[in-house]
Amino acid sequence: MPDLNGDLDNFGEETTLSARFSCMLRTVQSCGEYDKLTQGWFENYPAMKIKNAAMEPVTNGLEWAAFTDIVQKEIMHSQAWTMMGFLPYACVSYHLQFASYQWPKIQFPNQMSELNQKLGKMQNLVVA
Repeated sequence: MPDLNGDLDNFGEETTLSARFSCMLRTVQSCGEYDKLTQGWFENYPAMKIKNAAMEPVTNGLEWAAFTDIVQKEIMHSQAWTMMGFLPYACVSYHLQFASYQWPKIQFPNQMSELNQKLGKMQNLVVA
């Protein structure tokens, strides 16, 4: 079993692509909240500073977000839970595409909860 604390202590020191990939994959898999991580990325990526003029990180990130939507839909439709193994790779991709040396101002994802509250109010209004 890997030493998670050691991984976190050395997180900034290992800069090779394979080391970053492995560390992020373990971190994301230990969380298990792939939909929340994707939702958080989706709500925060417009505020990120992107140095690539062609916006490749954004297009790649949106392609990964579409992939996760398709996989999650298939998981729920066919109950193919083994497909969940593909979901953490999207979150690793978000890190590899958008990571920088400066701490971004990230906000906890709240759009979905706001929309659910509005939907609940509208449904209650229709019922009344």
